[in-house]
Amino acid sequence: RPEDFLQECMQIDERLNGPSMARTRSFSRARSLPREQMPAPSPEPDSLTVTFTRRSAVKFGSALYVTGDCAVLGETDKHQAVRMECVGENLWSVSVEGVPRNARYRYIVKRDDRNTDGDAHEEYYDTEHALKLTAANMPGQQLKREIEQDDTFHNVRFLVSKEGAQKMFVTGNLEFLGSWNTKHAVPMDKFGSNLFTKVVKVPSDKLAAFEYKFFDGRSVEKGFNRRSDAHMVEPQQEGGDLSSRVITLQSVWEGLLVRFIIYHPLNEADETMAISGSHRRMGSWHGKPLTMGLGDPRTLLTGVDGRCWEATFPADDGDVENVQYRYCILNGKSAIFEREPNRVIPCIPGNKRTAQVGYSTLSFPQTGQGRTGYRQREFLVYDGNFVPPNLSFNDVPPFLAIGPYPQTEVDVKAMVAAGVTGVLNVQTDVDHNSRMIDWNMMEKLYKENGIQVVRVPIEDFNGEELARLVKKAACAVEVLVQSANTKGLTPKVYIHCTAGMGRAPAVACVWMVMFMEGFTLDAALKHVKHHRSVAAPNWYSMEQALKVRNTTPPPSWGVRALAAAKSAESACKPAPRSEKLRHPLGQASVSSATHTPHTQGGGVGCALVEACESTMPSCAPMLPGACRGVSDSAFGSGWSEPVPVAVTLMY
Repeated sequence: RPEDFLQECMQIDERLNGPSMARTRSFSRARSLPREQMPAPSPEPDSLTVTFTRRSAVKFGSALYVTGDCAVLGETDKHQAVRMECVGENLWSVSVEGVPRNARYRYIVKRDDRNTDGDAHEEYYDTEHALKLTAANMPGQQLKREIEQDDTFHNVRFLVSKEGAQKMFVTGNLEFLGSWNTKHAVPMDKFGSNLFTKVVKVPSDKLAAFEYKFFDGRSVEKGFNRRSDAHMVEPQQEGGDLSSRVITLQSVWEGLLVRFIIYHPLNEADETMAISGSHRRMGSWHGKPLTMGLGDPRTLLTGVDGRCWEATFPADDGDVENVQYRYCILNGKSAIFEREPNRVIPCIPGNKRTAQVGYSTLSFPQTGQGRTGYRQREFLVYDGNFVPPNLSFNDVPPFLAIGPYPQTEVDVKAMVAAGVTGVLNVQTDVDHNSRMIDWNMMEKLYKENGIQVVRVPIEDFNGEELARLVKKAACAVEVLVQSANTKGLTPKVYIHCTAGMGRAPAVACVWMVMFMEGFTLDAALKHVKHHRSVAAPNWYSMEQALKVRNTTPPPSWGVRALAAAKSAESACKPAPRSEKLRHPLGQASVSSATHTPHTQGGGVGCALVEACESTMPSCAPMLPGACRGVSDSAFGSGWSEPVPVAVTLMY
């Protein structure tokens, strides 16, 4: 509500500047950018009637539902999901009107609302990632208003490497994989010196249930069977083809594949990302770094789409403990290392450990017991936040700048030279401690150089907390803008998180919607990304915070970070931490790596402003493969556009 954010402004202003009868402050949305600087509005996506069809084996008393990121699919609320009709053995279908062409959706198995006699209490999503309406983008479908989204089969690519092999087959417990008869195994195509590939259509009700092995024409892989983890792998739309998607299961013969992923757009064509570290595959610090390649678009940790840098290598036979590493940018002449402390993975599992695991996983495994188990296919490390060695930030007109965290007097002097009048820091104490940031020293440097500073700590990659606190952070930005105006200065507020890619751009976008005329959330995001290309804020956390529904989402749809609650009052309550899901439309794997703290203990200096101290949940620890939680009751269901207001506060 307008009165809420004005109250926030008043409180932050009083804590920053102190009460003064001589000072007035006008918080308004009267200012605007010149028309030629405003981003062009995005066209509204047309609506379709979509017939969803999927195979799913459910128990008596349960049913298959479809949910998605639009009103007609329940806005990702599993309680508002659309029930599908069983039209055959394991075959479900439903037609839904008014589905936007750019919608994303998921299937969920849960208790049948129509049948209370069943004893089934299962509830799970059929896949861990949201799906796009591929049928809406197939040739000849762009002009149709009624489409069929057939998800009864998925394209699964088997990809395996083996040195010296001349041919390769895949066999398994399903009929189309030969039912373990190697005479009927599926032949794979060879490319390169040691890689083999084959795309197979797998029924959706078998996607998470089938077992398989590779066969080189003479012998089958030794050890336990591989169990499909295809439901955990995000489908890729390869080569820009929006009409199809492929799930790739990349493997190493009788071994484990290790994959590192990080998102960081580069400006120059001759630049590439690499990893240098203590692991022998990373050059053991003194050798050649492990170079990375640019993959297909995937869902980022902030919930939007982007192309990530990826590197893979076969695991060693034994576990490798205490793996320390850093990312760097190679440009043909030198390596530019990130300014962060070394990243640390307590243990990268080896082939022996992963030859018998208890269940399918992409994280650190639980070892199987006795004669049961499966061979793990992949160990995934999904990292975020590459911070360049030098403070590099971007101006975002009219009054903002966005970048990574300052840490030294040199950084502060550079900010002064750029005309910065205020700083909003959204890093947490955990961020400070793990990156050796002396906040007492930074506060002193800011004060000595005439820069006002406000802290609104927001946990990184926590969409729930971002949605809850981003408006308070935007109000802090407005206070800093108005404070500079009062002093006769041209305002420039430097907003920073850790890398200036997620939380800081989100605050900038929300500030523009709240305090600038003519900006929808879509227009604000375009404006911010135009000036800071690496920005990738969580769209749906911003949308939830603003309670804006009538704006066009960006083309790259990410995973919604939060679900709406049943009542608006719950928006003011502390977010429950019990449900361990990152977001209702899918879980993104969280890196098991942490940063090595170079100092011990707490003692980070007190901030000028500590936001929502009474309601902020404690930071959840980053556990290997864990996803930190959201709750379906995190936010209220009341939605409204912010109203233009102008109020003068007098002290």
